[in-house]
Amino acid sequence: MAGDGRSPAAGYALRVLSLVATAVLVALIVRVVRRYAFRRRKPIFEIAFEDGHLTSFSGPIPDRLRRDLLGVAREGEVSGTVCYFSPGEYAFSADVGEGAEQRFRNVLALTLSGPPTPG
Repeated sequence: MAGDGRSPAAGYALRVLSLVATAVLVALIVRVVRRYAFRRRKPIFEIAFEDGHLTSFSGPIPDRLRRDLLGVAREGEVSGTVCYFSPGEYAFSADVGEGAEQRFRNVLALTLSGPPTPG
């Protein structure tokens, strides 16, 4: 720092200030990431089955969809949970097998997309 016209105390203060600013910035980034990245979204509806029988459901499920999902569960004697977040976004518990999961996806896609439009 010799020759630049600043005292050693000014250089030290500048370093401390930059460290404090960095710490504040890191704390702010951590807070934003914790708030938004790990936020658990709530499903629009959730439906649970045990050995092909409906055990519980929450949220607004259209009657036709509930019947169709129950049909898939009965057919494969499925145990597990199906969560619906938005079109194309589903979650299945680990108990639901791959075949039943695909049938559930098909039912959700066909039932929630509405009737086909003539084109």
